Amino acid sequence: MVDYSIFPLDEEIKDKLAKLEISYAFQPIFYPDGKDIYAYEALMRPKNIGVMDLIEEFRIKNDLHTLEVATIFGAVQCYAKRGYHSYIAINSFPAESFTAEEQAVFDEFYADVLGDKGIIEILEYTALDIDKWQSKRNSINRSRFNIALDDFGTGYNNMMAVDIFAPHIVKLDRSLITDIENDVDKQEYYFYYRDSKPIYEQIKEGIRRMIVMNVFKQDEKLPSVRVLACKYAINPNTIAKAYRELEEEGFIYTQSGKGTFVADANNARRSRAKHLKLLFDQVVTELFVLDTPVEELMTRMDGAKAHLDIEDDASGFVIQQIRAEAAVTEGNDDTDK
Repeated sequence: MVDYSIFPLDEEIKDKLAKLEISYAFQPIFYPDGKDIYAYEALMRPKNIGVMDLIEEFRIKNDLHTLEVATIFGAVQCYAKRGYHSYIAINSFPAESFTAEEQAVFDEFYADVLGDKGIIEILEYTALDIDKWQSKRNSINRSRFNIALDDFGTGYNNMMAVDIFAPHIVKLDRSLITDIENDVDKQEYYFYYRDSKPIYEQIKEGIRRMIVMNVFKQDEKLPSVRVLACKYAINPNTIAKAYRELEEEGFIYTQSGKGTFVADANNARRSRAKHLKLLFDQVVTELFVLDTPVEELMTRMDGAKAHLDIEDDASGFVIQQIRAEAAVTEGNDDTDK
């Protein structure tokens, strides 16, 4: 069992930790050759209660922070006792981070033990809070942890999460690839997921979507070709082509010597909505032919609507990053190069 009494933490959280009976198992993660161990994943083993039940108990009490402290301190304590030297992967809630006091205690006990061998695995079943994630990212950087996205393809861990968390490691959920050699649907999914579209079309669709979702406002200056090319390591001509086609479609306009701006895109939005509704009709018709229940379609629509606010926050966060980088990159030079 983890001994939390050794840590000079705040008395309130120490009292909560004292009531927990937790041990850890360590699952080895091998290099592709199957011979050498790359890391150990710390798996919480609470006494007399399942892990998910324990998480739900603390979630209902609005106290996932205590469980976050218990997890990281406890996992590293057990790791150190076993004398491991490989990386250690620890599950973590994206919206929970150490207080300054907790960070100082952790560094005192384990900074030298871990070095740069820590990996924080972002769990897939808790919602994203942008402001709290920024605070957590600062804490992760101080502790020299790497970031991994756990069970990619399930829950909240999707491509938007990849852009926000900027992980060093992405762990695919096994459901995505199990039996993929025999599953035509999965093979087609990965073909589209890897995206056969030209890069400029992917960029164009991403910017257009953010304009349609009103993330980029009318008359707002867009990041320059140079900024986007640097951020995504893409040929500037590719960005320029995407911008050119967006301008032809009425989503953006260019002012010579000043840059590229969001147009009054109401007409373009209406045209886009009309196009998407036609596609929707075609897809729904085919789904009905394939005996898909109406109830399932309604459930999917409700889920998409519920997820929209999360994507709005996430998109806004990505745009904030791009805007900040643009300010640094371009300085006082407002020309689009």
